Amino acid sequence: MSEFLTVDGFRELAEKERRVERVDLPNGSHVFVRELSAKEAGPVDSAMRGDWGDVTVQIVMLATCDENARRIFTEDDLEMIGEIGRGNLTPIAAAALRVSGSATDAAKKNDSENESDGS
Repeated sequence: MSEFLTVDGFRELAEKERRVERVDLPNGSHVFVRELSAKEAGPVDSAMRGDWGDVTVQIVMLATCDENARRIFTEDDLEMIGEIGRGNLTPIAAAALRVSGSATDAAKKNDSENESDGS
């Protein structure tokens, strides 16, 4: 039988390290992505139900990290990230969604759209 999760148990979950995954990019380099918190993933999930817009850029900004799960970008970097080719951003965003357990069907849809438009 499973144990009841108390408020202290939830606090422990919030402080727990997030999953980190290495993502190899088409240009031969690599980055790490971390699992998004529920707070971070909420707006991403909402946006993916509608227009993708700059959701990929937001996901990359939120999830790209070093090997210790420390974010490397801030909101000040959004414009710069937006200038990077989608071919390098899409694998990062897809991995972030995968490790976060978030809207994988939408990520697959985005991947197929990128392939069909030549990105």
